[in-house]
Amino acid sequence: MTAPGRVRLRWGKPNRTNAWSSPCGRLDLELTATQIFSVNLVGLQDQEIRRLSEDPDVKDQTAFWAAEVVAAHLREYGAWSEEELKDHQANIQRTLWTVCCELRDSYRCCWV
Repeated sequence: MTAPGRVRLRWGKPNRTNAWSSPCGRLDLELTATQIFSVNLVGLQDQEIRRLSEDPDVKDQTAFWAAEVVAAHLREYGAWSEEELKDHQANIQRTLWTVCCELRDSYRCCWV
């Protein structure tokens, strides 16, 4: 039981699948809450993103992502140069980071 004046945040089941789809509808991804919350919203997250991109479940899904579609999706952010967007593996990792941030931001939680 929580003391008066305090709230406890419960994030739901760690293995619950969360679906994401890009605005163009050509990139789809399903991640668990554990995968989403393994990546922080701030700070250098290269190791966590690399680890996530090598996860067999994630790798199976991103293997179908066409390089030009991923680059076009990231181009919408305006954060990377055309030269940077030529690296497909880096683009997958960038997309994973943006997806985790988006899902984490909109993650449905409940107050108890």
